[in-house]
Amino acid sequence: MRLLLSSIRVSPSSPSSLQPDLCKLPYMDWLARLGKVLYWLGCIVAVALIGLAVWIWVDDAQGGTAIVFGILGVIAWLIGRVCQYALTAD
Repeated sequence: MRLLLSSIRVSPSSPSSLQPDLCKLPYMDWLARLGKVLYWLGCIVAVALIGLAVWIWVDDAQGGTAIVFGILGVIAWLIGRVCQYALTAD
């Protein structure tokens, strides 16, 4: 029995050979650029919102409004980061 099993050689077919390489599709470059643009746009919006939150906090001392703008800034950054990750796989 052992001799029979050792004499049988099965060449494994890798699943990656059956699937197309997604990184080499022509539209992937465009999607990667879009992901980076959306990330930077999210960063710009986040900096603006956090800057506004700091200005409100320093000027008016309204903690609640400043916290809301700060949280919105973090959410804008996270949305940009998710877009970058989803579209560029970085």
